Amino acid sequence: NVPAWLVDALPPTCFLVHLSTDIVYNGRQANAVESQADPICVYGRTKLAGEQYIIQHHPNHIILRSALIYGPAPFLGTSKSSFIQATSNSAQSDKPMGVFTDEYRTPVYMWDIVNTIRALIVRRAEWTMEDRVFNMGGPDRVNRYEMSHLVLQVQQRSSDILQKKLASEITFGYQRPLDVSMDSSRLYALLTEVPFTPISAAVAEVLTGKGKL
Repeated sequence: NVPAWLVDALPPTCFLVHLSTDIVYNGRQANAVESQADPICVYGRTKLAGEQYIIQHHPNHIILRSALIYGPAPFLGTSKSSFIQATSNSAQSDKPMGVFTDEYRTPVYMWDIVNTIRALIVRRAEWTMEDRVFNMGGPDRVNRYEMSHLVLQVQQRSSDILQKKLASEITFGYQRPLDVSMDSSRLYALLTEVPFTPISAAVAEVLTGKGKL
């Protein structure tokens, strides 16, 4: 997660867009801003170290702290999926699904990420600001129960399979931030040509096939 070898190999003229994570925040307050990075787990600390290395060694960059990413089903051979696919699969098999009511994110739609990176690259000659770290979250702060409930609502399925749980009552073996929702207003102001999709609209788009790869 610390891409030192890659950064060192880049020529200074190369514009680097680096994806970091919302897990650099400690999860103790909602809608964190960029200056509040304070990771409490190894993953978050490693990602923050990666950001800092890029800042120190490759000035021609933009760092995007991505929220939970969701979108269409991944390509064949890729096992990782988003909450949309996980919820749909549980509903189809009528399998109970435990979902946290106290873990909050600002999920970001995959196509909004694509459009963001494209706009940053197209306009790369314009970026002269000193602070080049931006939150990249969607416009809605939701917990994991609300995410899955929305999927079932769009599919007109019963939410009876959803079992509410509290992450704060579970021992994971590592510290897990509860609320890593982010304030992404700086990025929104920078890229006014990129509309960030409300989660309800994006989920409906994916489930109707309009947002497929």
